[in-house]
Amino acid sequence: MSDLDLTKNTNFSQNQNTGSSQNLKDQVADAGAEVKQRADEALRASTDAAREQFKEAIRTKLVLEIAARTPEHRIVPAQARRPRISCTVGEQMWRDRWGN
Repeated sequence: MSDLDLTKNTNFSQNQNTGSSQNLKDQVADAGAEVKQRADEALRASTDAAREQFKEAIRTKLVLEIAARTPEHRIVPAQARRPRISCTVGEQMWRDRWGN
């Protein structure tokens, strides 16, 4: 449901003669409650998905431990090629400037 649907459902009125301030407060409170409910539902859905991923990871880890196998360790180099700039460039500039 979009924000446009939310304003349709709450029946906000542009005409000041038809509603009192209490009616407007009630409409705003109802809209706030609906937004809170939607946020709770979205959080619950994302939590359920994360919980399922966690369950699967734990299950896999336990099976590997029981089977006395360890997963392959992938070695990922921090940097595959030589850096373009020396990490001591500041020290070299200092020496060049002051002759040390």
